[in-house]
Amino acid sequence: MFGALTIFAGFATPYQEKLHNTFKNKTLAVLSVPVFLSFIIIGVVTIFEINLVITMVIVIIAFALQYFSSGIYWTLSRKYTMNFTNAKIRTDVLSAGELIEGVGSAIIIFLAGLLLEYYATNMAYLIVGSVGIVLILLVLGYMKSRVGLQPEEYNAKEIKYEEVND
Repeated sequence: MFGALTIFAGFATPYQEKLHNTFKNKTLAVLSVPVFLSFIIIGVVTIFEINLVITMVIVIIAFALQYFSSGIYWTLSRKYTMNFTNAKIRTDVLSAGELIEGVGSAIIIFLAGLLLEYYATNMAYLIVGSVGIVLILLVLGYMKSRVGLQPEEYNAKEIKYEEVND
């Protein structure tokens, strides 16, 4: 199932440009908020032991939404990162981004493991979704005045970098 969902994520990537052009500065919200809502939906639907077929359909749709969003996210995140680089610093910026993403993923997986140690999977999904939606809304609020601005709206200090000679 996860292999099929990963292929589904790959099929989502051609839509990244259309999504970006449609939502511009709101693309992160459009991708992230539904993902965390799907976590909450999975938690709620599996807690209320309703019809198994209905539960499975809802869970599969929620997973499909998560993977569809992740396929678009992977493509757009690299594109956004490279927009603010040049050939000279691109490798360093992408390496730092990958390192941060890897460490962040490891921390999240560790915390998810701890969560599963004390809670059933459905409650863990509900907790992750609830905490995630709160955190992403805080991040989006913080980013609103700092990301996705027109070039002239950025503070010069925020877009300059120091070149370090080796």
